[in-house]
Amino acid sequence: MIFTVSLMFTIVGIVTFELSVQELKNLLGSRNEGFAYNIMQDLDKHIENRVIDFQELTNLSLIHSALIESNNQFKNIEDIDSYLNSKETQVFRSSPFLGNTIEEILTDELVQTIEFYRDQYDYDVVEELFVTNAYGANVVIGTGTSDYSHNDEEWWQITKNTGKYVGDIEFNEKYDSYSIIFSFRIDDVDGNFIGVLRVLITLNDLLSNFLDDVDVITISVPGRSVILLDKNGFPIYADKQIFLSDSQTSYFQNIAQGKDIGFFELEDKEDNFRLISYSKSTGYRTFEGFDWIVVVEQNSSSIVQEFVDLRNSILLISILGMIASIVGGYLISSTVSTPLKHLIDVANSISKGNFDVNI
Repeated sequence: MIFTVSLMFTIVGIVTFELSVQELKNLLGSRNEGFAYNIMQDLDKHIENRVIDFQELTNLSLIHSALIESNNQFKNIEDIDSYLNSKETQVFRSSPFLGNTIEEILTDELVQTIEFYRDQYDYDVVEELFVTNAYGANVVIGTGTSDYSHNDEEWWQITKNTGKYVGDIEFNEKYDSYSIIFSFRIDDVDGNFIGVLRVLITLNDLLSNFLDDVDVITISVPGRSVILLDKNGFPIYADKQIFLSDSQTSYFQNIAQGKDIGFFELEDKEDNFRLISYSKSTGYRTFEGFDWIVVVEQNSSSIVQEFVDLRNSILLISILGMIASIVGGYLISSTVSTPLKHLIDVANSISKGNFDVNI
């Protein structure tokens, strides 16, 4: 009887434990899914705000005036291609047409914009910022270095034809950092193409809000980490550092085949589990998004460990209970059952008239 009770207690305890852990996994997965979504939204929002900041520069009347004047100058050049080719070997660190009052003022305006961001965030937001005319020639360089002509470059052609260009993440050896190209078509008040503005924004700046969000959800939670993947599943941010890995994340196909937001569990040989919660970029308002993916990984936590300890306690108590029932049964059999059986045998013998039985 005691053995049966102990066995039932063990079965109920184990089933309860498994149900509790599964419920906890669902809770953690859903919560981390929410964290991933919020981080992704903040990231897309920050990038959109940064893009808008620089796209608005294309509406400056100073830029329009400088470009219109530059384009008028180029109209008087008989062989523009030869002229551009002759300038191709030159690398400019300031406006090639400096001396013109409008362009000097415009250069100062762009430099002040760049310095504002540097003072505001205490790091370089922009590595390059320049404006070309309708022929692809530099008119104003706010910062960085640049070739003179760009009309044969893909980003310039795409910007002219579609209105905007967004590049991929690239490591720029010249600046020793990761960055992304953004360029915007510039039209006059009548909608005529007059030039292009190009800005090279550091990845550190684009991920600044992302890094703050990561600190908030991981700083006091052991076993939780955040990874940022590009559209092909290669890490952009992992192990608390920004870097572009050439190894695709092992579980990327699970994410690629899943919904925009979700979570799943990875098999783990150890007693603990590993939950993967994720959120895909869907853009924010006017920003289409980079198709990046925020992943929140959850390994063993203190909460789960308490459940593991509880399960182990249940098993230990149950095993001890079963051992006790076996030992107790044996002792009862030895001290009670055997003498009782002897008394029954004696009573039966006496009832049959056999009074010589040994009591």
